[in-house]
Amino acid sequence: MDSRFVVALSGEFGDYHVVFSSYGRRGESNRGLYDSAKIWEAARATSAASSFFEPIQIGEPSQTFLDGAVGRNNPVTILWDEARRLWPPQSGETMESTVQYVVSIGTGVPYPEPFGESLKQVFNTLKAAATETERTANQFVQDHADLVTKDGYYRLNVVHGLGDVGLEEAEKAGVIAAATARYGDDPYVRLMFEKLVAISQAPSSAPSVAPARGA
Repeated sequence: MDSRFVVALSGEFGDYHVVFSSYGRRGESNRGLYDSAKIWEAARATSAASSFFEPIQIGEPSQTFLDGAVGRNNPVTILWDEARRLWPPQSGETMESTVQYVVSIGTGVPYPEPFGESLKQVFNTLKAAATETERTANQFVQDHADLVTKDGYYRLNVVHGLGDVGLEEAEKAGVIAAATARYGDDPYVRLMFEKLVAISQAPSSAPSVAPARGA
């Protein structure tokens, strides 16, 4: 089954994340709205990053949605919950044994910043920390050690060179390309790619999952 989803944030309730999916998700009171949303509306909702794009209103009566990266910049835990919903483990099995592999793709590891002395500096650092994704990735590894042990988890994230590239800096596409190429040439990363290719080409009835949007 080809199943896809994206995550968006409710504009009415800032701590409420919703899932727009290509498959049915029973039990949600607002499911009618999510299921009737057009593909472009879901894409627009999940990419409405604050200060770059306006929120989008969907449905009648309309509800407001923002970029799901606010608080969920790394959606791997939501991905795991959705995989459990789609492929619940059979009796005596675990999700780690049911899922063949998980691929998580980041957008670069940010440089660490001191908190600073002024309130503005503190605010900016806290805002950056709110979108920190590696903490989520590390926690996922700790929580799903059996998946990692069987080579079932692959985290791809450029370590050096992208920490100070902002969303609006399209002119730095060359920097992004060079940093990504350097990352891909790392012997450990190349070995990880080779393992992932081999696993993806091997016949298996177990599902493989990858975040629709990761960071």
